[in-house]
Amino acid sequence: MKQLRRWKIEWIAAAVAAVILICILFGKPFIGIANNGDFVRITGAVGLDYYDPSLSVHDQFFGYAQSKFAYARWFRSGYESTQLLLAAAVSLVGRIISPHAFDIRILAFFYCLLYLGGLVMLIKYNKQRSVVTNFVLAASMVVVFTDIAYAAYFNSFFGEPFSLVAMLLTFGCAFALIQQEQPSKKLLYGFFFAALCLLSSKTQNIPVGVLLTVLMLSNLKLSASTAWRKLTVRLSVVLMALTVVLYLTPQFQHDNIYQSVFYGVLKDSPSPVQDLKSLSLSPDLAVNAGTNYYQNDTVIKQTSPMMEQEFFSRISYGKIVKFYLTHPKRLYDKLLVCGQNGFSIRPYYLGNYEQSAMQPYGALSYRFSWWSEFKRQVLPNNLGLVVLLFAAYFAALIYYYTKARTLRQKIYLETFGMVGLIGIVSFLVPLIGDGEADLGKHLFLFNVCFDMMFITSLVWLVDKGVNLVRKR
Repeated sequence: MKQLRRWKIEWIAAAVAAVILICILFGKPFIGIANNGDFVRITGAVGLDYYDPSLSVHDQFFGYAQSKFAYARWFRSGYESTQLLLAAAVSLVGRIISPHAFDIRILAFFYCLLYLGGLVMLIKYNKQRSVVTNFVLAASMVVVFTDIAYAAYFNSFFGEPFSLVAMLLTFGCAFALIQQEQPSKKLLYGFFFAALCLLSSKTQNIPVGVLLTVLMLSNLKLSASTAWRKLTVRLSVVLMALTVVLYLTPQFQHDNIYQSVFYGVLKDSPSPVQDLKSLSLSPDLAVNAGTNYYQNDTVIKQTSPMMEQEFFSRISYGKIVKFYLTHPKRLYDKLLVCGQNGFSIRPYYLGNYEQSAMQPYGALSYRFSWWSEFKRQVLPNNLGLVVLLFAAYFAALIYYYTKARTLRQKIYLETFGMVGLIGIVSFLVPLIGDGEADLGKHLFLFNVCFDMMFITSLVWLVDKGVNLVRKR
């Protein structure tokens, strides 16, 4: 009976999660996330546009979500992401089943399938001997990752939901490979493609590709087969090569790097002129300190010849990294800002309702928001909590790694460690890559990693408690 319950727990969790997702995404009123201007990167490429062309700019952005989109000309944007594969497929499906207008809930349906697949794998391949522990694992996964702060993204064209499902599937496949007696090549391909989707889902995720390549290479130790090792090496090389290619491919670099300096390094700087000199830039640019790329009231226009000559042609991310490394106090100050913004999963400035729902402009839904509101209102939103959790998490992993008796146990612990490392990278990269602009939203992948680590820690504590009771 106990074995039967252990086997079924992941499917029970998936069923509960499916019901919650249906209530949030497919019930009434419609719940989505309003466009902040990013949708066109995807919709423009896959032939979609606003359903009502007469909508004012005020109604198109920030305040109201949209459930229906019109079919339009393809390839109107040049954004590069594997998310386009899913969006293009869903756009074609929409043209078949709903030829008059595209319903974004078609996209949400496919996101739900991918999410449930990742959920099942993570629970199935991390179950313990205790029924209580497994219940806590399944329940916490459902409560955390069906929170409306995560789920509402499914009814949008943002890159965040693609990052979420790719992260869950990547590590679901990784844990599955470790548990298999003879690791499956099909599962290895699944890991590879999920990892590729994760690193290419958003520009800021590209550096994660290095860590995912290392994780891919850890699969070498799972089998002595020459064919297995060759395939693992080949896929690792391809994954690393694609990471490099994506990093070198310009994607919205002007706005990102502008904000990295003017809305990052120079924002709240005690000496913008001196900072610009440290970056080998003209001190005349200091008049734009604290501005973002999309402001219309900057002293020096972002598209002016002077900005091109004195800034864009002379700045690089390498210089920005060097600045922070040589100015540790400034880096610390910025990390404090990241800590203050790092626990808001959802963008609170973007509305959830359609205009027809007669809700106030920018209104939010708080159904199934227990976890996100707990993080935002109860947990201390600061750098100290981040440092404390990560330090305790890695200390425990290192301790158990020294006690591990088998190779698979070590790889299992290394996989958990990679979640933490991705969390660290995703905490630092938004600051370097885009300054303080929309920082809460850009820390989305950090939130996913933080929540996975939190669940891992909770399950570990419960399992220790159960074992202690058994011994007594």
